[in-house]
Amino acid sequence: MKKTFALLLLAGLVLQGCIVKSVYPFFKESDVVFRKELVGAWMDNDSNKWNIHANPFKPNSYELHYLKGNRDVAFAGNLFTLDGHLYMDLFPVSDNKEEMLFFDLHLVPTHSVAMVEKLTANEVRIKWFNEEWLETRFSQNKIRISHEMIADTDLKPSEDDGMYLLTASTDELQKFIVKYREEAMASFGDGDVSLRWTKIN
Repeated sequence: MKKTFALLLLAGLVLQGCIVKSVYPFFKESDVVFRKELVGAWMDNDSNKWNIHANPFKPNSYELHYLKGNRDVAFAGNLFTLDGHLYMDLFPVSDNKEEMLFFDLHLVPTHSVAMVEKLTANEVRIKWFNEEWLETRFSQNKIRISHEMIADTDLKPSEDDGMYLLTASTDELQKFIVKYREEAMASFGDGDVSLRWTKIN
C-alpha cells in the first residue's frame, strides 16, 4: 500500500484533539499479542464505521479501515502488552482520496499509541496519550524524551503552537509509556482523546 500524507489524519479526521506521535513504533515484536475480539465491523462514538481484520501479510497484526462517506483510510494496527497493560499502536498506510503527489511527498506517516481500557467482542474503549498533556510536561521540564517541535514557519518565535514528534527509540518509548501511564490516565478531562467502538454485527 502506498504511504500517504496521514501525519495528522488521526487528529484531524478520527479524533477530537491531538495525540502523541512518534517516528518509531511503540512496540517490539516480542510484545505483540492478537485478540480475535477486535476483528469485525464497528461504529465509533461519532457514528463513523471501522472495519478491522487480521493483516494477511503480517502475523498477529491488524488492518483497520476508517470509513467516512467515500473516504477509506487504512491503518496498520498492533496490540501489545507492557507491564501487564494492553496498548494499541496505529500507523497510517493508505488513503483512497484523490492524490496530491507533490504535497504528499513532503509529509511523513507517524505512529500513535493508545491505552486499551476495554476489549470485548462487543465493545472497545481506547485512550491516546494526549499531546496537550505532553506539551505541559515539556514546558515544566517534567518529562525528558527525544523529540522535535514542528512549528508553522509563519509563527513568531515566541509562539508555542506546533506539533511534537517523538524521535526516541522504541526502548525509550516503552520506558516512557510505563513510567507515565498512570499520570496520563489521570490527566484526561476536557482534553480527552478517546475512542469507543461498538460492534455492528
